[in-house]
Amino acid sequence: MPLVLSRIARWGGFALLTAFAAGYLFWLPFHPDGAPMTDFSAYYSAGRYWAHGGDPYSRGIWSVEQTLPGVDPKRAELLPFVGPPLSLPLWAALGKLPYALAASLWGVLLLACAAALVMVPAHLAQRRIRRPNAASLLLLVLVAGPLVTAISVGQAALPAAAAVDFAILFAAERKWLPMALAAVLGAMLKPNDALTIAGSLHEAAALGAAAAAAAISAVANLPFAGGAHGLIAYLNVLVHQSESERLFVYQLTTTSIAYGFGLDEHHAQIVGWCVSALAIVATVVAIRWARLNVVDSGALACAMFPFVMPFEHEPDLAIVFLPALLLLFRAKGWTWGIGAVGTVLICVDAFAMAQGRLGLVFTVVTVAVASLQLAALAPPEVRWARLAPFSVIPLVLVAGLFAPPTRLPMWPAALPQHVAVAANASANAQWHDEIAAAGLETQRPWASFLRLLTLCGCGGIAGGMTALAFSARRAAAASTVPRPEVTDAVPSRAAEQAHAELLLT
Repeated sequence: MPLVLSRIARWGGFALLTAFAAGYLFWLPFHPDGAPMTDFSAYYSAGRYWAHGGDPYSRGIWSVEQTLPGVDPKRAELLPFVGPPLSLPLWAALGKLPYALAASLWGVLLLACAAALVMVPAHLAQRRIRRPNAASLLLLVLVAGPLVTAISVGQAALPAAAAVDFAILFAAERKWLPMALAAVLGAMLKPNDALTIAGSLHEAAALGAAAAAAAISAVANLPFAGGAHGLIAYLNVLVHQSESERLFVYQLTTTSIAYGFGLDEHHAQIVGWCVSALAIVATVVAIRWARLNVVDSGALACAMFPFVMPFEHEPDLAIVFLPALLLLFRAKGWTWGIGAVGTVLICVDAFAMAQGRLGLVFTVVTVAVASLQLAALAPPEVRWARLAPFSVIPLVLVAGLFAPPTRLPMWPAALPQHVAVAANASANAQWHDEIAAAGLETQRPWASFLRLLTLCGCGGIAGGMTALAFSARRAAAASTVPRPEVTDAVPSRAAEQAHAELLLT
């Protein structure tokens, strides 16, 4: 019966997703503005501008961005570049190619990284992926909001998350040099993501490899930043970029969510700081209390990542798929059900759902497909807990009934034709002015509620990982309890003879 249900779930999810895709392509209700693979356009433009001697962190990259396909050169659509200087040679190499070719090559790399985000957890969980399971995992990837968004906008968060997964894998196998190289690669693309590797530093050798990776990254950035002064200037860019996006509605941070619910900027920032501090303490306590191993502690750090970082977009949640899949591959019973519900919640694209009725239909379809695939992947021991992820469907439907009539603005479509920007403003300042002009800094409780559901999914996965590790620890402790020796209640023949001799004596 589980085999039959798995087959029905798999083919049902495929049919549902195909039907929605066909209908969407037929009507084409949305015509996205801006360059294809929006975030990659900033990487490409920065690399090209830097290769010609320009400052990639300045407003000068607009001279390249405005020439890309889909960009309106008459409207201020500058998207700043904030990647580490060490990544500039990569973007410069891609910048030498025509944009369509460079974006296609980058897209192929992103698809390979998405596959790695599935294969590495399966290897760590010692789970062999057979052909039917591979089909279900593929469908799950196709409806996972963070992965789909990362590929569609060309976000470097996807290869950075894959690098973190490999670093944790190498740490578990005590391969310190590959671990350090993977950490350097992750830091080159997304330094925030690379910080989650700290959860896997359980011994001096791992700590030394991570310290070496940090030192190599810092030194390697110097020549491309223009020396120590340039590196300090880059850190200043990061600070200003974080400030410019602190209240951005597309941020998944607790600060932005609290502001969207109606708190003022000051109190929202206090909430963000408190949640970050509590998340760090909770992660450390869980690692120590449940005595998590290298893999589980690193995975827990990935699950708690969204609660800690002050800069978090939807593609950055790709890093949470390591703990999510580990939980699904290893857990049983209702621990599996909690992990499955959390996985479906992080698959939900909160920003797509805020796009009116079509967004709601899209969300219901993706939630249904994800739930069906998780039910198909569930081992027989899960039993009725395989129905747990389907509970998200009525939650989404009820939430959709209270959706406001206005859609969430999209950048750059919501930009006015003219945005007032000071002549001497930095790229970060102009980006903030664009966000404000597009209405993406407005307090929107509905959007905050949807983002809060995503964080609840991350919290559920973190809780499931801790419960799974604690259960494994308790089972291991029970198996090592020494059993009392069982003695013969009937005396042996030799004992009887010795007793008789004693009596005769």
